[in-house]
Amino acid sequence: MQFIVENLSVKRGQTWRLLDISFTLNQGQILGIIGPSGSGKTTLVEACLGFRPGDIFGSIVMDGHVIEANGRKPMPLAKRQFGYIPQSLALWPHLTVSKTLLLTAKFAHRQNQTDLIELISLCGLQNLLHQKPSELSGGEKQRLALARALVVKPRLLALDEAFSALDIVAKRKLLNLIQQLTLRYGLSVIYISHDLPEVVSLSQQIMVLHQGACFWQGPKELLTSKSFPIAWNPFDSIQAEPVVSIQ
Repeated sequence: MQFIVENLSVKRGQTWRLLDISFTLNQGQILGIIGPSGSGKTTLVEACLGFRPGDIFGSIVMDGHVIEANGRKPMPLAKRQFGYIPQSLALWPHLTVSKTLLLTAKFAHRQNQTDLIELISLCGLQNLLHQKPSELSGGEKQRLALARALVVKPRLLALDEAFSALDIVAKRKLLNLIQQLTLRYGLSVIYISHDLPEVVSLSQQIMVLHQGACFWQGPKELLTSKSFPIAWNPFDSIQAEPVVSIQ
């Protein structure tokens, strides 16, 4: 799978939310996107996933199939093979874990029982099948959201500040799980966060957004404190110089 974004800009009303964003994401790669609030992180992932956050310019192509392009009708959402976990998780409060996953599989026409059992086991949900979201811990809710996103067998998975409410131990476990699932299923992942160590730990490629534009982009090994705009430098909060890898 190759996901290519070229010269992507998004305008909402009279305001430009994104300006001239380009990147290529190959199968099995994780792209970490970091930036302060209002930098355009959510707008970028919404545009990539087809949620139409405004007027879209530029092109989005997956394996040669045009998803978005100037003047062309966008690809229907049902054909995009994307998974998404928003910060709110958007779990269905009235459904148990098992009903959530079975209903998602039915809607997506992915009703292979063996695959579903394997996914439940990998996400550690086998003892939680009869519980509703209100009965789950924060980490358990996150694992349910991850399993639901993967039931549809996506080729691209996007996570938008999905683990921001978790403590560091629960977050570390989920980051390890994502790395395992990326390798197992050949996923490509867009991971959005404002937490620099978290992004560097998980991703191979990193993009720094600032005021709707790409301020820096490249392999995480090349990321240094000079990669950030003076007005927003997360190295200040973690007192790190320069980052090579954070495990």
